[in-house]
Formats: sequence, C-alpha cells, structure tokens
Amino acid sequence: MALSFYEIIAYFLMYSFLGWCAEVAFAALNHGTIVNRGFLNGPVCPIYGVGMLGVLLLAGPVSDRLPLLFLVGVVFCSLIELIGGWVLEKVFHTRWWDYSDDPFNLGGYICLGFSILWGLAVVFVVRLVHPAIALAVHLVPHLLGVILLIVFSVLFLADLTLTLIALIGLRRRMGELEKVGEALHAIGDSLSDRVGNSAIAADQKLSPLVESGKEKLESGKERLDAAKEAGRERIEAAKEDGRERIEAAKEDSRERIEAVRESIEAAREARQAHRAEARETLESARTRNREKLEARMQELRSIGPIAHFSIRRWGKAYPALHRELKERLDQLTRRR
Repeated sequence: MALSFYEIIAYFLMYSFLGWCAEVAFAALNHGTIVNRGFLNGPVCPIYGVGMLGVLLLAGPVSDRLPLLFLVGVVFCSLIELIGGWVLEKVFHTRWWDYSDDPFNLGGYICLGFSILWGLAVVFVVRLVHPAIALAVHLVPHLLGVILLIVFSVLFLADLTLTLIALIGLRRRMGELEKVGEALHAIGDSLSDRVGNSAIAADQKLSPLVESGKEKLESGKERLDAAKEAGRERIEAAKEDGRERIEAAKEDSRERIEAVRESIEAAREARQAHRAEARETLESARTRNREKLEARMQELRSIGPIAHFSIRRWGKAYPALHRELKERLDQLTRRR
C-alpha cells in the first residue's frame, strides 16, 4: 500500500490518538481507575501510530486474505510491542506494560493472548476502521489538512521533547515550551477523564444487559439440553418402533414366503398327480387301441382269402365295384 507523506503524518497522528483512547478505556474497565496510559503528556500513544503505519504498508497486498492479514497482525504487532517495551525499559528504566503473569509470555514484553488480540484488532481495523479513516482524511480540504497536521505535529514534537527531558532527568524551566507541556498534560488528563468515565459508564450500562444475556444464554442452554434429551428419547423410541416394525415385517414376509412355498409344493404335487393320471389314461387308451387293432387284424386275416376270391369274381361281373372294393381293402391294409 503506497502512502504519501501527507497520509503518513495523518494516519500516524490519528492512530496514535485512537490507540491512546483504547488504552485509557481498557485500563478504566480492567482496574476501575482513570489513568493517562501514554508516556507523553498529550493524548497520544506513538507506538500505535508506528504499528498501524507498518501494518498498512505490510498488509496492503494481503488485505483481502483474512488468514494472512491476521498472521501479519500477530507477528508485526508482537514485534513492535517487544522492541518498544525493551527500548523503553532500557532507556527510561520503567515499564509501561508487563505480561509476566500471563501464560506464554516472553520477558513480560509480549504474550500469546495479546498477540492473538493484536491479530484480531488488525483485521478489524484494516477491514472496517481504516476505510472510514482514509475517507475522512481525504474529505478534509488539502490546505486545511496541511495546516492541521502542522499544528498537531508541532504539539506532538513539543510534547515528545518535554517528556524526554523529564524522563532523562535534564528538565529545566523552558518558558513557553513548558507551558505548552502543562497545557498538553491538562488536555490529556481531561480527555482521560472523559474517555475513562465514558468507558466505565458504558460498562455499567452494559453490565445488566450482559448479565441478562448470560441468564438468557444459560436458560437457552438448559432448553437446548432438554430439547436434545427429548430428541434422543424420541430417536430411541423411533428406533425401537422401527425395529419392532421391521421384525413384524420380517415375520410376515417369512409367513408369506412359507405360504407361497406350500402353494408351489401343492401345485407341483397336483401337476405330478395329473401327469400320472394322464399317463395312466394314455396307457389305457393305447392298450384298448392295440386290442382293437389286433382284433381287426385277426378279422382281416380270417376274411382275407374269401374277400380276394369274391373280389375276383365280382370284379369280372362289376368292374367299377371291383375298383372301389380294392381301394377300401388297400386302405384297411394301410391302416393295419
């Protein structure tokens, strides 16, 4: 993400102020006291401005990829917090934060819990907050924006100079510059009171809602558990009913199959009996036909010579009758 010098100064001052507001609100909610969390007199925390500028420059190419954006926020913000905490302690012999009591901390400068929070905060700021801030910066007329940035930059540098002098132990009376520092300190205290009191008031208003939400959540969990238990009972009852129906259907199927088998067996026996009866009838008919044929053949044998003698004599007297009798005799012979 390419930034102009104008944007760099504007974003640095705005995020330094927003970071200071977040620190004051966080301290007010956690400790119940209103404290100016910045190490400067004015309402700014420069480490937030530096950190957000670094995030904007590094996370620009991956701002559309949430996992990579989260990872950049975790690593970069943890690195800034680690280096900043170490430098402040070594130079000014004091700590502005200490995570020694938190698990997975490194020298008390950083810890896993806050590193994850930094990653989530970076995702939230880059995707939701920064577009609104960028729009606000570009909506201000350029000339007016330059004047405001010069004024706020001078105040910031004056505050930084006075703070460094006070911390190093070389503070001297510096006339008007000292008055500027006192004024900035008063402004910081006033804003601290407003931000802290607003955070505490918001927490007091939200606490009943949170408690009510917790009660509703617990009630919802109980209802959900009861519904789950009722659902399990219904499922078990349905399973048992299904098993009984399946067993009844299996038994009915077995009975029907057995009945079909018996019907098939009875039909097979009836068919075999019918076949046997048909064989007997056919055999009886063959026997009767054979007996009739034998009797007819015997009859033909007995009348054969007479028939031939008579046919010869009748044939001479009646030629047409002879031909007819011969044809019939041939038919009888063929049938035999």
